[in-house]
Amino acid sequence: MYISDIESNGIPQKIGGDNFDGPWVVKYQVIFDNKSIAASNRTVYSLSSYLPKDDYDYEVLFWGEAETGKATNNQVDIVLSSGKTDAYSTFTARIGRVVTKTASSERTAGSCILPIFANDRNVGWYNGDSNGTATAAYFRALGYRRLGKNT
Repeated sequence: MYISDIESNGIPQKIGGDNFDGPWVVKYQVIFDNKSIAASNRTVYSLSSYLPKDDYDYEVLFWGEAETGKATNNQVDIVLSSGKTDAYSTFTARIGRVVTKTASSERTAGSCILPIFANDRNVGWYNGDSNGTATAAYFRALGYRRLGKNT
């Protein structure tokens, strides 16, 4: 047994194809490599050359990693956000946070999927802690898919 249709407002719709979000496109892009990011710093990066040049919204899979400085209680907090607006007034995801307990460095890493809208093809990286510089940070886009009906 398998399902080939679903019903939407009394009208059968085929599963997949033009009526659902697009397929994932694997596309690897380095946004930055081995970068130092000050505490409480937010930087916006354009995805206009990464995503197709059309008027559609997309989901993008991101990955990031950061290392603290070597001081006791040094912190790194990676918060990614969709678009140019500040980090907490749009779609956001905390993908990693770490605090050193001794005079040594620590690493954190994570991934998330964020919507990137047709009218704002940007993503923000925010080091949300006020007590630490990310001494070695890395940021990648790994793939995307178009949102909405694909007709």
